[in-house]
Amino acid sequence: MMNSILRIFSNQTVSKDKFNQQFASGKWECMKSIADLHRYSLINGYCGFLVPPPYSVLDLGCGEGILLDRMPQQALAYYHGIDFSDVAINNAKAKESENVKFSVADITTYTPDKIYDFIVFNESLYYLKNVREVLAKYTPFLTERGYLIISMFHNKDKYDAIWDTLASLLTVVDKATITNAQGHAWTVAVFSKR
Repeated sequence: MMNSILRIFSNQTVSKDKFNQQFASGKWECMKSIADLHRYSLINGYCGFLVPPPYSVLDLGCGEGILLDRMPQQALAYYHGIDFSDVAINNAKAKESENVKFSVADITTYTPDKIYDFIVFNESLYYLKNVREVLAKYTPFLTERGYLIISMFHNKDKYDAIWDTLASLLTVVDKATITNAQGHAWTVAVFSKR
């Protein structure tokens, strides 16, 4: 399963139809396993450490809302998950409440209607061709105390350019690389506005 996911990462432009097929077939179910728990835990740890609850989260590329499932609900003032997969968002809609919303949208063209304490790109940034433009678009939607949190599968040579772009636009607060028992690694970083 992980090898097929790694092949997906080698293709920077994945179509909406392909993601819909992958969610419908269960290809992304592996992200709900204990093997991925540590990166969600690190993201949640950063949120709780950096901003006293309750805080607001914009999850860009949220899939079926797994990050929301891992978040302490009492810590959330508001959560909004965005993904361009209709299938993923339809699966996530059952989790909606007064302070939780999911929307089908392309993160390159979506414009938030409020500001957030955290804007999270959890395994979604490397699918974008225009990283610099997307980051410039979303940074104004951070609160004064707000942070961007980025998680990317650890492929140092492949994603160095993205990490360099992030460092040129934002201030690194913390960055960690974590590895699971199968040897798969992710880098998770927190950035503040300059």
